[in-house]
Amino acid sequence: MKKAVFVLAVGLFVTAFFPQEAAAKIDFTLGLKAGVSISNVSWSDDDGTESSLVKPTFGVIGAFALSQTLAIQAEIDYVTMGESWEEEPYKTVETFNYLQIPVLLRAYLVREGSTRPFLFAGPVIGILMSAHSKDYIDGELDFDQDVKSFHSSTDFGAAFGAGTDFMVKKLKLFVDIRYHLGLSDTYTDSEKFSMKTRALLFTAGIWF
Repeated sequence: MKKAVFVLAVGLFVTAFFPQEAAAKIDFTLGLKAGVSISNVSWSDDDGTESSLVKPTFGVIGAFALSQTLAIQAEIDYVTMGESWEEEPYKTVETFNYLQIPVLLRAYLVREGSTRPFLFAGPVIGILMSAHSKDYIDGELDFDQDVKSFHSSTDFGAAFGAGTDFMVKKLKLFVDIRYHLGLSDTYTDSEKFSMKTRALLFTAGIWF
């Protein structure tokens, strides 16, 4: 709850300190996005043999324009974090499925035009939907353990990246790349070990 209040406070703080002229011109744009997440969660006892996990991601995005160059960008995204490691014929894959809620400040590098690059950064709250550790032998699933109870139900982190809005005929599209940096220890089963989420995300979408 404290984390949710913090994110809300950030949004209110940014809005409150903009000139009234800009606030009066606020407009809202809604969009859809999809892409891939390349993650490799960070365990305190990692030995460097882990491999990244590539999974699809998708979500809904909304942007409140505060001026010609600044906007508050809020999203609801489904993101899978995790990692894998193998020693033939064995392979283990850990997946952590999150509903992420980023609240980002977006800054456009140009005021107008058919192509508008931007930078963004801000806090992210993740709600853990499911978590599994799966063992494979020669590519066949041998064991599937639900490990959600071993992890915190929420994950607090930050996201930062860059992208571009652009027009294709009458369609307003965008692409972006971001790095997700988990700041909280999400492993609750032992004080000896800790885990933090990490991911590089590539997404594209459409504004309506």
